[in-house]
Amino acid sequence: MTKLYRLVQDILSSCGVQEGKEAYVVVHNPPYMDLVIERHIAAGHEYLYVGHYFEQNGDRVPDPDVLFVDGKPVELRQTLWSFEVTPQNRENIESFLNWWAKNIVYQGFLDNLPMNAEVK
Repeated sequence: MTKLYRLVQDILSSCGVQEGKEAYVVVHNPPYMDLVIERHIAAGHEYLYVGHYFEQNGDRVPDPDVLFVDGKPVELRQTLWSFEVTPQNRENIESFLNWWAKNIVYQGFLDNLPMNAEVK
């Protein structure tokens, strides 16, 4: 499990989201892009989407975002590219996700949770 996955689970918990429950959480932290976390449960599996979003022409655009299935990253997307996580690139992608987790903490997204978060 990556640091990002564990960090996001901690954020959900801090926002009052129970483990195994579906959720949509937006963490606002100006001047940075919103951090959006979506958790869906289907067929006994957890699908966890994590991304930073910006707005362009009225649309919310993820940059970057990652999909975890049962705690494992399976896809990483940037605005212009997408990577399926494979055994050949897993180490590099997990390294990026760990770096991303450090940035979320450094940029102050955890400060004042859950007051700076919308939970749906």
